[in-house]
Amino acid sequence: MKTNKDVSDIGEYSLVELIKQQIKQPGAKNRLVVGPGDDAFVAKIPAGQLLVATKDLLVEDIHFKTSWTTPWQLGYKAMASNISDIAAMGGATPLYAMVGLALPGNEKIDFVSQLSKGMRAICDKYGVTIAGGDTVSSRSGVTISVTLLGSVKKKYIIRRSGARPGDLIYSTGCFGDSGAGLYLLSHGAGKRGKTERCLVNKHLLPEPRIAESKIIAANGLATSMIDSSDGLSASVGFLATESGIGAKIFLDSVPLSTEMQEFKKKYVKADFWNIVTGGGEEYELVFTAAPGKRRSIERLLPRAVCFGEIAKGRDVMYYFNGNRIDVNAKGFEHFR
Repeated sequence: MKTNKDVSDIGEYSLVELIKQQIKQPGAKNRLVVGPGDDAFVAKIPAGQLLVATKDLLVEDIHFKTSWTTPWQLGYKAMASNISDIAAMGGATPLYAMVGLALPGNEKIDFVSQLSKGMRAICDKYGVTIAGGDTVSSRSGVTISVTLLGSVKKKYIIRRSGARPGDLIYSTGCFGDSGAGLYLLSHGAGKRGKTERCLVNKHLLPEPRIAESKIIAANGLATSMIDSSDGLSASVGFLATESGIGAKIFLDSVPLSTEMQEFKKKYVKADFWNIVTGGGEEYELVFTAAPGKRRSIERLLPRAVCFGEIAKGRDVMYYFNGNRIDVNAKGFEHFR
């Protein structure tokens, strides 16, 4: 039930009880030894597997604006970004989430309720148990901190390092949609038509590639892997740096959605490739594979597209129609 009360009207302890009710998941008691409400949660991880953990922060006016993001979408995305990091480590399974929430206090209680429901929705989809967290007051907007724990068999771990000269570079999906969605939101054009709404939805409600990650790991397809949360250029750059090699990106092979091609016609032709290569927040998997794995990838991951290759040296080079070109996009980087 909606209420006009602010968070400050009910205080921390009542707020925590509200959140606990919204994130309550059937079967959670079977997964947790000690759940939300104690000083810490206690849980088991599968026998013979290693612990894998990640953490992301979402800060108001840096990562999102409440003027164009619903609380439900915000909760969903906050959890999705962490699940995507787990996916990038190979055949890992996300298990337990801990949520930190900083609020100025003037938000409506329904804001927190819907935020929690968004988190629970994606957790239910990917089998994640929300096991605990913390709430505090804030003097400068909303901040969401999610710590996600999972497990993985050692043989399935895939790191950023490991790419070798001659390896091919693949993506599990298209680039640029999220960056285009952000552009549209920033310019007040997010609701103009079907194309615009689709691109905005890609930015606000990303889907992590857990299933694809498990296929890649189980079949030994990748030599290195990363998620594309920082954009195409940054993702390939990280793989190259950690592997101590260079890379070639063939822009005419980069996978683009139909909506992205429509976006190019209607909006920013001049900056199009900067949005494609530097937009970020796409959460596709970017991975390298030996040329001998091409047929297996085509069979097991029909949506995967090869758009580059690992090269000797240390530079990441861009080509279009066989000609080398300059691309300035570096991806999003805090403090710059």
